[in-house]
Amino acid sequence: MPEIRCERCGNTILPKDLFCRTCGSSLSSKTVTAERSHKNPLFGLYCPDCGGAISDNDIFCIHCGVNLDEPIAQDKETVESSAEPLRGSGCGKLIVLLLMMAVGYSAIRYFIDRINYNNGHQAYMEADCAAATNHFNSIINGWRIVDIGGYPALAEQEIGDCEPFQAAVNKQLAGDFSAALIAYMDFMNYSPGSVLAGHARIRGSSLFVQVQPSALANLDTCEKINVLLEKNIIPQSAVPPFYLACGKVYGTSDLYDRDVRSLSLYEAILTAYSYSSSVPEAEAALLANGLACNQVESLKISITSSIRESFMPRLYYRCGQTYEADKKLSGAAGMYQTLLTEYPNSSLAPEAETALLANPEACDIYWDLKESIVANRTEFMPRLYYGCGQTYEADQDWVNAITMYENFLSNYPDHSNASVVEQALARSIVAKAKTAVTFEKTIPEPSGSTGNLTTVIVFQNDSPEILRIVFSGPESHVEELAACGSCITYTGFGPLYCPEKGPIGRYTLQPGPYDVVVESKDSGGITPWRGNWSLVSGSEYSTCFFVVTISQP
Repeated sequence: MPEIRCERCGNTILPKDLFCRTCGSSLSSKTVTAERSHKNPLFGLYCPDCGGAISDNDIFCIHCGVNLDEPIAQDKETVESSAEPLRGSGCGKLIVLLLMMAVGYSAIRYFIDRINYNNGHQAYMEADCAAATNHFNSIINGWRIVDIGGYPALAEQEIGDCEPFQAAVNKQLAGDFSAALIAYMDFMNYSPGSVLAGHARIRGSSLFVQVQPSALANLDTCEKINVLLEKNIIPQSAVPPFYLACGKVYGTSDLYDRDVRSLSLYEAILTAYSYSSSVPEAEAALLANGLACNQVESLKISITSSIRESFMPRLYYRCGQTYEADKKLSGAAGMYQTLLTEYPNSSLAPEAETALLANPEACDIYWDLKESIVANRTEFMPRLYYGCGQTYEADQDWVNAITMYENFLSNYPDHSNASVVEQALARSIVAKAKTAVTFEKTIPEPSGSTGNLTTVIVFQNDSPEILRIVFSGPESHVEELAACGSCITYTGFGPLYCPEKGPIGRYTLQPGPYDVVVESKDSGGITPWRGNWSLVSGSEYSTCFFVVTISQP
């Protein structure tokens, strides 16, 4: 192959050379104007401009003609085109570096979030919301390029549960126990599916151990008592004392239905918790409740039998006293009667009996009492008859007074008080006669002598009526004289003399002034006879009685 030389310097070149190795002349006709830097030893056996392979002794690059020792001019277009790859390569590396840093930070953030969440979640599950909140806030407040793992959302959710729960805990720690109880209950209502709902119930229940139920009872908690029971917050052992405390809260409130509310709670204790130590207080409170007397029948049904036998007599007696104080005598009499009828062996029965006998309304129901078990009580009916007679006599109700005294004497003729009642009957008959239209009967002339200091009255009944003869004076007698079966009732005028056909009665009396009344026992249409007689000692008096019908104008 012929030897090839450079046209400029004459040195030998190879066919593949584009530039002279000695002078660097382009082996083509093109010239360049751009400036390049010196050869850089760091690039080793490669051209710093084009990257072509060179030898250590080359002064110029055989590929691009760059002076490896001196700055040389190159084509501007070549410089610009070669500079772009270098600049692009630097930005890419920066982006890659930044991406690597972002990925690394996010990974670190993820591991930090996971640790905080695990710690916070563990505290959350244990209801330690103070510690849980600190961990969750570290997650929520942490900066991140991208959310890996979704821990902020989980932290937000659980801290949302923790905030109201911790508020309830804070109230408990501050000693505001009733507010804490409401807060725990509200948490269970609003977050029934929360892990903390069970802890809220436990902590709410613990309040009844931490303090007395009375410290938890106010209008707010008592209004929610059904919800507290539904959520099983109130321990069973604490229900009766909490009912009792709430009953007292209602009783001292200004609610219009306070008696209704308190009564229902006291009744619940006696109905469902008869074993509780709160029963005595509940009984006393119920007895003092203004509505209890209106609910005696329902209370008798609802209250357990173990309590009923002791409680109901007390209720009947207390209601009787209440009605008496309110001047409701009929209601009082009914309460006493019920006590004596249903609980005749109660320790309060004697007091109820005394109160009933002293009640004027008992006289209006004497017939019912006579037909009831109450009449079997020793001395009850005699005392009732006599007491009612005295009451009617004081009211000048002579008809009813006479009825009561007559009932006494007819049912208990051998009673130790019979003579006293007979005097009262005589007194009442005379008093009645004085207020009615009567025929005056003057004292007859003495018909003989008794031979002693007494006085004898001889009456002959010449009428077809049974006569009742009453003497009221130094001694009192109420006598009956049988009717005359053969005697007649006269019309217009009576006989001039006694017919002397009928039965005769002889009555020995102490001398002195007497009110004397003679009346038909069975016929109210016959006007009685009445007189005021002064009976002389040792004298005997005789007279007769007959019936005359007079036509009224």
